[in-house]
Amino acid sequence: MTVKTKINVKSIATIALVIVAISSVATSYGAVSANQNVTPKGSVTGSAGLGVYSNSACTIPLSSISWGNITAGTNVQRTIFLKNTSKAPH
Repeated sequence: MTVKTKINVKSIATIALVIVAISSVATSYGAVSANQNVTPKGSVTGSAGLGVYSNSACTIPLSSISWGNITAGTNVQRTIFLKNTSKAPH
């Protein structure tokens, strides 16, 4: 008794396509979910006649802003105060 097996080319092509699709999704997920470290602190510099402060009374000069740990997709806000420090001409 001889059994002949017929290979279905369409089935093999479909299986290969599914394997390629799964591989592409796994590779894309790895690229999207990568971590990125950034400096959590930035420097602040005022220009001539403009002061940068950390309080509303403009008595504590501000030279840097610390952002802390930030989770991807979230927003972090810091408030700064600016003051005109130039002398008005007489």
